[in-house]
Amino acid sequence: GKMISGTTTVQIQRTHEYYEANGGWHGTIALDGGGVLSNQAIHEIDFLAFVLGLPRRVRCSIWTKGHDIEGEDLAAAIWEYENGMVVTFEATTCFPQKTWYSRTDIFGSDAAYYSVSGGPFDAARCGWFYEGAWQTQPPEKVDSPWLNAADNMAAAIRIGADLMCPGESGRATQSILDAMYRSGRNNDGGWVELLRQGAGRKEHADIQH
Repeated sequence: GKMISGTTTVQIQRTHEYYEANGGWHGTIALDGGGVLSNQAIHEIDFLAFVLGLPRRVRCSIWTKGHDIEGEDLAAAIWEYENGMVVTFEATTCFPQKTWYSRTDIFGSDAAYYSVSGGPFDAARCGWFYEGAWQTQPPEKVDSPWLNAADNMAAAIRIGADLMCPGESGRATQSILDAMYRSGRNNDGGWVELLRQGAGRKEHADIQH
């Protein structure tokens, strides 16, 4: 059906010792890109970009609540898509439990999906709502032809196989992260349009500053 909404939260514990280790590069803008968004939550950003594609615009607020670091340890964002879908995104490294607690919910007019792991759950869980009931199996199962990313890369080099995640995928994820930081750091949490792939080098350089 029509895509309507998605929500992702990722709650992680990172101690002061973590940020002070190895010269204290974690949580710095110059070496880590920022905080929880650029280091930990980038995996969830990447997942949503792969599944849903690029949003049209984003807005994001960032805070540093529990650590003495340059970057953020708490962030909340909204992504808006061309088709009207809205995604809410929240991430923190201030969670009291030593865990990687994440949850994603996506739904449309006819179906829904959820995935949750960590926190109070002893094992990862996911489910699909379709045909009027929650199911443990997806409506359509798709298996990857590759064992892992390294297997795919080796096949690309040896026989010219297509990459599941080419460089363009990484650029898409980076463009969302950059827009979130431009909103949170430079635009007081206001809406920021995404720079599309193919933007000039100067535009990308300006994002970092």
